[in-house]
Amino acid sequence: MANERILSHNQIILRRRIFTGVKYFFLVALGIFFVFPFLYLFTSSFMTDEQILNTTSIIPKKISFDSYKTLFEHTELLLYVKNTLLVCVLNISGVCLMSSLTAFGLCKVKFKGQDLVFTLILATLLLPGTVTGVPLFTIYAKLGWTGTLFPLWVPIWFGGGATNIFLIRQFMRGIPKSYSEAAIIDGASSIKIYWSIVMPLVKPIRPFFRERVGLCQRLHFGNGIQDA
Repeated sequence: MANERILSHNQIILRRRIFTGVKYFFLVALGIFFVFPFLYLFTSSFMTDEQILNTTSIIPKKISFDSYKTLFEHTELLLYVKNTLLVCVLNISGVCLMSSLTAFGLCKVKFKGQDLVFTLILATLLLPGTVTGVPLFTIYAKLGWTGTLFPLWVPIWFGGGATNIFLIRQFMRGIPKSYSEAAIIDGASSIKIYWSIVMPLVKPIRPFFRERVGLCQRLHFGNGIQDA
């Protein structure tokens, strides 16, 4: 009986090891499948045009830096990188700061007409971008912003966007009022409550905003470059 139990236990361990091995085999194979295009893209950048067209190997026979030389001579790559980083950093900072500040005012600071203001903010989501495109362009043109990066980051600093305000306000509603009330008793101002109490508690949602805004700006910035 004891031998049967030992045998059964060993069989279970063997099955688990086989299952784990098969699982990791497929995971590694899937990882190679997805990484291979990037690997080929990287290695082919060190090949000449002739090597790329006439060989199936991903390892260059002779390393060539002509592609990188052409890239830096015929494009303004560093300018593109600088503009992209500048726009993304300013937008991410603006969304995280202004949307949370606006949501704090609509959630934790009580004033007359609070619900009406929030409703009007949500109502702006009903306006498609095709409707506001021409008026916005007219405003930017009168401000002399055409051909600049200002339209890509300045508007986000005026509220942070209706969707972002809605999401972070809903998150803030889960923060107990007792935290703010205790801070008020201790003499904390609204700004102090916002910065020292509420902002640390909304850390879990901030990475979502950074990723969402970064993705949106990559798409918008790319479309802007194509239109230009």
